[in-house]
Amino acid sequence: MIGIDIKAEREAVAVAVREVVPEGWTVYAGPPDTESLPCIVVAPGSPYLERATARVWDVGLRLLIYQTVNAGAKANDVLDSVLAELVPRLLTAPTFRVLRVEAGDSTTRGGVPVIAASIPISI
Repeated sequence: MIGIDIKAEREAVAVAVREVVPEGWTVYAGPPDTESLPCIVVAPGSPYLERATARVWDVGLRLLIYQTVNAGAKANDVLDSVLAELVPRLLTAPTFRVLRVEAGDSTTRGGVPVIAASIPISI
């Protein structure tokens, strides 16, 4: 037992993210069976758990960002626009620390084309 309720930590992050994301976004505390896009999924990060001191652990999570987009050259423009709006808002969240923004990629979620990015955070 490490003394951390990781599920509760993920849910607390989801609540904090919901408070700062633009209207129309769905935030999930873990991977859902189906997603409502655009969305942010709070997922395990790497390292997932890291010892900070003898009795304190840091929890590493990732905010997975999925925004619908048509494939093509404009996909990166869409991602840049989404990140330009989201990142400053996420920096105001008091319950976690944004570590960096990782490169996005075009993929599909439930058969829908999306542009995706990952934001590692630490609690």
